[in-house]
Amino acid sequence: MENTIAATGQGYKEKKFFFRWAISAPGLLTQLIFGWLPLMIGLISAFQTFNFKHSTWCGVENFKSVLSDPLCTPFSPRAATDHYDISVKKYTELHSESPNPAMKVWYRVRSLYFGLGVVWRNTIYYVALDLCIVFFIPIIVSILLMEMPPWLIRIMMIFWWIPIADMASTILLKYFYNVDYGLLNGLIKNFYIMIGKPESTWLFPRWLNSPDLAMLCIVLPSIIMFMPGLVYVAALQGIPQDLYDAAEIDGCGFLQKIWYITLPRLRPIISTMMIFALIAAFQIMDQILIMTGGGPANKTITVSYYIYKLSFDYLEIGKANALAVIFFIFLMLLTVIQRTFFKEDVDRGEDKKTLKLIDKKDG
Repeated sequence: MENTIAATGQGYKEKKFFFRWAISAPGLLTQLIFGWLPLMIGLISAFQTFNFKHSTWCGVENFKSVLSDPLCTPFSPRAATDHYDISVKKYTELHSESPNPAMKVWYRVRSLYFGLGVVWRNTIYYVALDLCIVFFIPIIVSILLMEMPPWLIRIMMIFWWIPIADMASTILLKYFYNVDYGLLNGLIKNFYIMIGKPESTWLFPRWLNSPDLAMLCIVLPSIIMFMPGLVYVAALQGIPQDLYDAAEIDGCGFLQKIWYITLPRLRPIISTMMIFALIAAFQIMDQILIMTGGGPANKTITVSYYIYKLSFDYLEIGKANALAVIFFIFLMLLTVIQRTFFKEDVDRGEDKKTLKLIDKKDG
């Protein structure tokens, strides 16, 4: 009898084991074929003179080519030094004296940015704009939204995120920015007519054709494509109302409740969403491909888009993969640094800042 039970239990464990693998196999195979396999092929081809017929090993020549390319070199000390010297020279010519130590420090810091390759500089500029507009603003909006009546929150949640394909919205917005017949310039034209301004004095922004405005125009569609506000609202709804009531009884103001209660409990969500936002921002390519093609004057060409151009326009597969490897290492280091500065609290139920607030009020 005991042998029969043992055999039955063993058979159940084997069936359970095979069932788990059968369920997991499609996902694992998909990840292997479309994820890890291309990653390994790309890593290997970064050390090859790659073509579709025959590839030969070239060592680190592709990486040398990347580092010597003024567009995609990660950093050029000479370019940084030249920019610093030019800045100091212009200041001296304008003010008839050498810049003070504080200005020299500022010029030195700014020269580090201009020492980056064009694609890296554009990428960092895009990421900075994207984080300000698409990442931090939704946090503020979500917190303010939770102060509204519940029925209004439900309505806002419906219209918060528009379920539209990225490519479709990008194409629509490209026509939206069109200089000749776009909606934006059409509104500006109607405004000029309404105020009676002479037609000879009408001025219209060139939007995507302007080196100064093109990158900003590309960032704005990301508000539709990536909006973590829904996640923040869901996380805020999970914070016990008792904490806010107790804080209000103790005399805490609106900002104190946000600083000591809301933000600490949003910290794990903010940390995770920041990783997603950073990676999505650094990988920007499709909007640039459709809206500007890297122009005007290379002002919107980013690392991901330059990898695409090297691969499909110039057919320099090895160089493109070498740049992709450098980019991958950069993103991994950035993720590690970000996780180091945003460590999650072990006990999320009693956050340190909440305890600090309680001690402060009790004292």
